[in-house]
Amino acid sequence: MSDESTEESNVLEFRKPEPGAAPVIDDMADCDVHTDPDCDVHSTADDRDVHSNNVIDLTFKIAPTREAYPEFQLAYEYLNAHLFDNKLPNCLITLETYKGSYGYFVEDRYGRTDGQKTDQIAINPQHLDRKTEHVLSTLTHEMVHLCQHHFQHDFGKPGRGGYHNKQWADKMEEIGLIPSDTGKEGGKHTGDRMSHYIKLGGRFALVVEQLLATGFEFTWREIPPPRASSAGGSGNEEGGGASISGNEKGGRTPLSGKRTKFTCPHQGCQNAWAKPGASLMCAIHEEKMLPTG
Repeated sequence: MSDESTEESNVLEFRKPEPGAAPVIDDMADCDVHTDPDCDVHSTADDRDVHSNNVIDLTFKIAPTREAYPEFQLAYEYLNAHLFDNKLPNCLITLETYKGSYGYFVEDRYGRTDGQKTDQIAINPQHLDRKTEHVLSTLTHEMVHLCQHHFQHDFGKPGRGGYHNKQWADKMEEIGLIPSDTGKEGGKHTGDRMSHYIKLGGRFALVVEQLLATGFEFTWREIPPPRASSAGGSGNEEGGGASISGNEKGGRTPLSGKRTKFTCPHQGCQNAWAKPGASLMCAIHEEKMLPTG
C-alpha cells in the first residue's frame, strides 16, 4: 500500500498477502485472524476479521452466564426430546432462590418487546449441590407443569394455584417420576406442596443415565453464606400464590414456632406473621400491628 493512499485511521490494516499466505497485520503481533464462526465477537458468517487476542481471551475465558445457562437449555432440549416427544415449547429458564422449593413454574411470566410471551421455569441455585440426576428431576417436574399448561386437552386443566392434581401426577408417573409429598415412597401423589422420587428403571432414570454417561453436569452452584448452617433452616414456605404453580417442595426446617402472629388493633381487620420483634404497620388504619400469642 502506497503512502499516498494511506489515511490516518484507528482501524487495523492488512498488508495484502502473497497468494496462499496468511494475512499479515501491520505492527499488531498480538492479534489473530480467523473466520467469524470461530469467534463470538462477530455476527456474520462470510467475512474474515481481526481483533486483538486480548478480546479473544476475554471471550473464551470462563464466562459464568454463558456457561451456566446453556447447560440448562441443553438439558431442557434433551429431556423434551426423550420424555415429551419434543412437543414442549421453549421457555425462559432462570436461577432464582425461593425458600423451601427446588423449583417452580409460572405461565406467561415473560414477554418480548414484540408482544411474544413465554413461560418461566425457575431452578433454585441453593440446591444445585445435589446429584445431577436430582436437579434434572426438578427440571422435569416443572416441565410437566408446562406440558399440562400447553396441552390441557390431553392432561386436563392445571390445578388451582400451586395445586398438583391427578392429571399432573399421572404424567409424572408415565415418565418415571413418582409424585410424593414426602419425596419418598408412600407419600401422597397430589397436593399443594409436592416433591417426587425417581422410579428405578423408569423412563426418566434410563434417559438421564444416558445423558450423564456423556459427562454432562451443572458446572455452577451457589456457595452457602458463612452462617448458612444456622440460617438456612429458617424457612419451608412454598409461597404457592395464585401466580406461581408447580413449586417442588425442598427439604427445609419448618417455620413452626419461629414466627409471631401480629394483629391490627382494630378488631377483625387483618393479621400477619413475622419474626418475633418485627415492626409491622396496618396499611388500612396506619397503626402499628401488635403481637398476639
